Formats: sequence, C-alpha cells, structure tokens
Amino acid sequence: MSSRPSTTRTGAAQRVLAGRTDPRPASRVAVVGATGRIGSLTVAALERGGHEVVRVSRSLGVDVTTGTGLDSALAGVGAVIDVTNHPPADRAATVERFGLATRTLLATGERAGVRHHVLLSIAGLDRV
Repeated sequence: MSSRPSTTRTGAAQRVLAGRTDPRPASRVAVVGATGRIGSLTVAALERGGHEVVRVSRSLGVDVTTGTGLDSALAGVGAVIDVTNHPPADRAATVERFGLATRTLLATGERAGVRHHVLLSIAGLDRV
C-alpha cells in the first residue's frame, strides 16, 4: 500500500475545495431572462453556489415565445428558473404572452428531461 495520499476526491471534497460547502452536487441550471435585473442577480447567486448556469435571453438568441434556440439551451439542464419580464400590455395580451412562454418552456423542458421548473412572478402582488 502506498503512503501517498489519494488524488481522487469525492464529490463533497471537490465542492469544499471549490469553495462550496453545500453537500449537494452542483447542477446545470438555465435562467430564463438571465440578462434582466432579477435574472442577472439569479445568475450571480447560482454561480456563487458553484452551479453551471445556462443564460437564456432574447438578446442571447433564445426566444421562449417562439422556441428559437430553446432546445439547445435546455440540453443537459436539470432545472429552469424563469424570471422573464414582458412589456406591459392589456391584461389579455399579458396573460397570453406569459402563458405561451410558460407552455413553450414546459414542453421544451420535458423533451430535454428537465426535472424542475421554477417561475418567479409578481402577478397579483397588488392584492397581497
């Protein structure tokens, strides 16, 4: 038996060495709306936690209402955090746009094997 220490590290040891103390393994997480105010804060928090972040945004070539670029963006992702914001419009148009984006994300996520989908919304905040 060698007296040299093993260079193979367990997942937990690798996370501690990388500055992560969370015992759970890092995940690959897509942040939809990643370039916006809340999205950029979400990306930063996830990266500080050691997660691999996939940024999803129209400005980055991915459109959640049409699905353009979404299949490749969600490939290998375990979770989606949707923090999108749509320009204000009348109630019916807003509901339709958010609904379409959510349906597109859920359908694409299902095809990609995404296990978790989180949606941040302030809808109804005025009634709280």
